[in-house]
Amino acid sequence: MSFPFAAPMSPALVAWAPEARAKQWLEGARHLIGAVDRAGYAELLEQVRKRGYAISAGRTMIERFDEVIASKGHDRAELVALWKAIQRDHEVQEGSGALSSLQIPIFDEHGHSVMEIVVTGLDLVGEAELQRIIASAFEAARVSTELIGGRRDPGWDAVTAR
Repeated sequence: MSFPFAAPMSPALVAWAPEARAKQWLEGARHLIGAVDRAGYAELLEQVRKRGYAISAGRTMIERFDEVIASKGHDRAELVALWKAIQRDHEVQEGSGALSSLQIPIFDEHGHSVMEIVVTGLDLVGEAELQRIIASAFEAARVSTELIGGRRDPGWDAVTAR
């Protein structure tokens, strides 16, 4: 199953990426769903940089995304509907109580995010366990970055060292 590289999905791959990738991400969303809130997505990327990871929240990711992934065939209309629902979820994600996943960047030799570790099933954990999961995911991203010969973005290091 292949999905378009389009906002708001995978902001961790964009927050520490060259400007051209951010433009591609926004254009992917524009082509898929029409109008794009560029200022809103800029704020989303800033939130990701401040946290050191991206989050997916809302019922769409928990209930609908896996269903679409598992389907044998999907059409453009189904993807458009899914992306619009995910976009609505991203607009209200902070404090939604429906955290579905974290995405933690892995960096290449230029300090750009090129892969991500995705942790799911978070709607089932408490706050203390969530903090342990985040710390473990940060460590896994550090090790993964080193294994591929990458170097972490200094801003990401500063955020994740807290």
